[in-house]
Amino acid sequence: MTGLAPEAAVALAGLAALVPGIAYWRSDGRRLRRFFRRHPAYLKALQLKRSQLIYVDDYGDVVYEEWERELGSFIERKLPDSLRHVPPERLDRLVASAPARGEPSDEAADPDPLAFEARVARAFVEAGWQARTTRRSGDQGADVVAERGELRVVVQCKRQGQPVGNGAVQEAVAARHFYRADLAIVVATSSFTRSARQLADSAGVDLVHAHDLSDWIEGQSNR
Repeated sequence: MTGLAPEAAVALAGLAALVPGIAYWRSDGRRLRRFFRRHPAYLKALQLKRSQLIYVDDYGDVVYEEWERELGSFIERKLPDSLRHVPPERLDRLVASAPARGEPSDEAADPDPLAFEARVARAFVEAGWQARTTRRSGDQGADVVAERGELRVVVQCKRQGQPVGNGAVQEAVAARHFYRADLAIVVATSSFTRSARQLADSAGVDLVHAHDLSDWIEGQSNR
């Protein structure tokens, strides 16, 4: 039986050195998945945060910094000591690849924008408000108008995959003036650009992800 060539021996030694690391990496993955099976609310919250904090800036670049900070904070505050060595990139891959749980995606639930607007109006009605869609004709920037007592809210609805920009905020501002509303909000199935958030902050418009709409309505109902 002949010995291995020197090059083959070196390659084999290198592979042997990698095997423990690969096994450890896979073990981390299994432990992360077990952790999120025990805490499904954490995974759902991270999935929502990921959709909100990754956005496209005014120059067309995808910005990850806020999401990366959120991952670092989650690792430090929520993961057990045995998993705090997991790099943020590994956690990001798991969050991005995990299927959404507990409800269908917005794309599946609402095959067209009008259906999404109807769902937004229904969320208000189910919370005890009076609400109607404007049905597109002369809507003056409002897709839904909702009222509870003397409080009137105008809603601009955006069902899209790309981050929502300034135009939706400007429409909400115009609708608030036209309908003499107390509050204006933009409800979207995606995140918002930085410039949209800046404009909304200065104009007093609330930006709400569709998953958070019920909580927003509840907050206004308890005013």
